[in-house]
Amino acid sequence: MKRLLITAFMILFAACASAIELKDLAGNWSGLHIETVKGRKTTFISTYSGTMPETADSLYLVETTTSPYPVTGTYTLYKGGAFSSTAMVSGVILSAYYGTWKIKKGKIILSGVGTNGKFKALVSVDGSSFQVKGKAGRLKLLMQANRVP
Repeated sequence: MKRLLITAFMILFAACASAIELKDLAGNWSGLHIETVKGRKTTFISTYSGTMPETADSLYLVETTTSPYPVTGTYTLYKGGAFSSTAMVSGVILSAYYGTWKIKKGKIILSGVGTNGKFKALVSVDGSSFQVKGKAGRLKLLMQANRVP
């Protein structure tokens, strides 16, 4: 009986771990965007708005930071596994990335290249919060946000 319970729990856990979908990032979020380069950390207060067009299986996520300075970031995950992102201040592009995404073990994995070199990130969502951990060249990235009702 104990072995049966453990097996059932493992199957349930595996099903939940692989259940992430792009639509899980849709909606409004509020949190932090932290970048670290050579030990120097910059923390941005951010809001995020994720939308999915009804006719497409793509996600469009817009990030707006207010502190320490205003930056607008766009992240687009396209049907078929491609992604692109840009960060702009007053219409001037600070960085741009492109590459691929896939879902593996309950996380969205982004991999590509851009302004700071190679880019890799893991995105996890638990319903009420999301987290992005990544690296672009020497830059380390951490984004954490909670869903806004």
